[in-house]
Amino acid sequence: STQSTWGTKTTYHSQYVSQVEPSGCSLIYIDYILRHGSRYGVSSDYDKIPQLLKDLQARSIHYQWMSNWSNPFPPNKDDELCQRGIEEHRHIGQRTADRYKDIFSYPYSPELFPFYCTFKQRTQDSAKAFASSVFPNTQVQINVGKENDTILYFHENCPFYQRTVAKVKSQRLIQYEKEILPDLQQSLAKLIDSQANSSLLSIDDFTTLFGLCGYEVAVFNDTNHICSLFDENMIALMEQADNLNEYWTLGGENNITSYMTTNLVNDIVNRVDSVLNKSSNIKATLRFAHAETVGPLEAALQLFSSPYKTNIQFISSRDLSFAVNIGFHIYKCVGDHIVLKIQVNEKDFVLPKCSNMFCPWDRFKILMRDVIESNFTKVCNP
Repeated sequence: STQSTWGTKTTYHSQYVSQVEPSGCSLIYIDYILRHGSRYGVSSDYDKIPQLLKDLQARSIHYQWMSNWSNPFPPNKDDELCQRGIEEHRHIGQRTADRYKDIFSYPYSPELFPFYCTFKQRTQDSAKAFASSVFPNTQVQINVGKENDTILYFHENCPFYQRTVAKVKSQRLIQYEKEILPDLQQSLAKLIDSQANSSLLSIDDFTTLFGLCGYEVAVFNDTNHICSLFDENMIALMEQADNLNEYWTLGGENNITSYMTTNLVNDIVNRVDSVLNKSSNIKATLRFAHAETVGPLEAALQLFSSPYKTNIQFISSRDLSFAVNIGFHIYKCVGDHIVLKIQVNEKDFVLPKCSNMFCPWDRFKILMRDVIESNFTKVCNP
C-alpha cells in the first residue's frame, strides 16, 4: 500500500529483507543506534491551530470537522512516546533477537549487553520497549545520559553547530519555500472549495499543519482531519521542503554535522576494537537517541547524497523517520579477517565509500579517519 510521508514525523516502516551473510564468517558483535519511536506532538505548537481553522472556515463551507476541532494532544504528554512508538521498538527488538540468535542466546548481563539512552524520557521508553523483546521478563539496566553527553546528545552541546546550522535556515530552502507557496495556497483553495483566495496561510502555517498531520497519523492513525487539508501534490511539495531542511540541519550539507559525531564514532570503534583484542566480551551495544543523533551519523558515514542529486538521495521520511536505525555488524572470517556490515532500517546497505557489502574493518577506520581524528571541543568551539 502506498504510505503517505510526513518528513521526520513519518512512522517507522521496517525495510527488513532476508540478510546476506558473509560465507566462512561468524557474527561476533553488533552496535545499534536507533531514534526513539513515534511520539506525541508538542501541545504549544498547536496553540495557533484553532485560529487558523477559524480563518479557513470563514472561507469554506466544506469541512464539518473544523467547527469543533480541538487540540487532540494532551499537554502532559508533550514529546512523549505514544503507543505506536512503543510497538515500533518492540517489533524491531523482536526481529533483532530472531535474526541474531548467536548474539542474544547469551544470558543478559549489563556488561555483555549495555543499553544507553539520552536524558529524554522518550528514548528511555524506546530502550525499555526494545529490551522487553530481546530479554523478556528481565530487569534490563538502561544507562541514561546527562544533558552534557557528547556521545548521543552532541548536537545540543556543540555551539558552532547550533549557531551556524541548527538556528539558520538554508538559502536554498528559503528560495524553495518562496517558489512553492503560491502552489500550496492555490491547491488549498481548490481543496476547501473556497471561492476566496487562501493567501491567509503563510509557509509557516503550512509547515505547522504538515507537522501536526504527521502526529495525527502517528498517534491516532487519523487522516480525516488536519491531513485532509493536503492533497498529493501538496504533500510532495512539503516533503521536498522537509528534505531540504533536514539535509541542511542533519544531513551532509555542512561539515560540522559529520564532525560533531566524533565521540560517538570513536565509541563505536573503540568497542569493536576491545572485542577484537579480547579486552572486552561485550556482545551488543544498544543506543536510543534522536533524529539529531542518527542524521549526523548517516552524514558521517556518507550514506545518502543530497536531495538535489539523483543517485542515493536523502529522503527525510525514510532516512529520518521515527525509530530509524543504523546497525553495525562485526564478523570474524576465515584467516581472522574482520569485516563490517552496515544496515539501515534493518536492511543491508553498501557503504558508498567501501563499495563492498562487507567492508574490511581496517579499511572502514581509514575511510572514517577525518571524523575519528576530530576533536569535539575544537570543532564545536572554533
